[in-house]
Amino acid sequence: MEKNKLFRSGDVIDPDATVSQHIRTQLDPKAQDALLEEETAHLETKVQLSARDELLKLVSHDLRNPLTAISMGLEILIDKLHENGSDSAEILEVVNVIQRNAANINSLITDLAVTEKSGTNKVKINPCKESVAHLLRECQTLFAHTASKQNVILQIEPGDETLFAKIDHDRIMQVLSSVFRSSFKYARPGGKISLDAYSMGRDIEFVVADTGSGVQVDEPFKIFDKVSQLVKTTRKNLGLGLYIAKWIIEAHEGRFTIKSQVGQGTTYTFTVPLYHSDH
Repeated sequence: MEKNKLFRSGDVIDPDATVSQHIRTQLDPKAQDALLEEETAHLETKVQLSARDELLKLVSHDLRNPLTAISMGLEILIDKLHENGSDSAEILEVVNVIQRNAANINSLITDLAVTEKSGTNKVKINPCKESVAHLLRECQTLFAHTASKQNVILQIEPGDETLFAKIDHDRIMQVLSSVFRSSFKYARPGGKISLDAYSMGRDIEFVVADTGSGVQVDEPFKIFDKVSQLVKTTRKNLGLGLYIAKWIIEAHEGRFTIKSQVGQGTTYTFTVPLYHSDH
């Protein structure tokens, strides 16, 4: 329909009204519905483009974290290699940290590619019997250097050697890494970050609590919404790593919650299945 045919001779257009508003009043009901559908589609496209831009910002932000850990590890490694009588076991530990963070980057990129292509929030897991005590010791080794550098007390309780979980080890370490990175981000010198794991019926509950600055979470249930539905500072502050972490925990048929209070700190809680001998 041509624009000049929408007006009758003698029509006066209010200079304060938009052309679209004037046109709308001249259209028949079917044309008005068509115009509304077109406007809605245009709005949805703008929202999707905005969400895409937000996603790119989040990806670049979260990829920087493990890359920073890799750079720090390489610096430590170089210093150790220049030291006389360097402990080979200590050097190997640093190399393992670098390797794990490189794998974390690869997992993050793979998860994004798969979920965006499939249009779902599901990730693949390969669960098997894993020692909870071993996971806790691994976290102690992995995050001790960062805690020391930031002057933060890292408190990880000794795990029950008889407690086993049915999990995908690498995926759960990815979750724990994301949670600890978030805690370290808001940590204050002299503060504390703790990790505990408990048997809760048929589940194992992991709790990471910090005494950091906390995060403003006005709508906790929206923290993990799809990127296309949430372009807010709440999830931007928490990062893409936690967004994917929730996918991983849900793939384990577990629950992931965050409770935070500004000035008081944040508590991250997630559950995974307990390993039973009859599995």
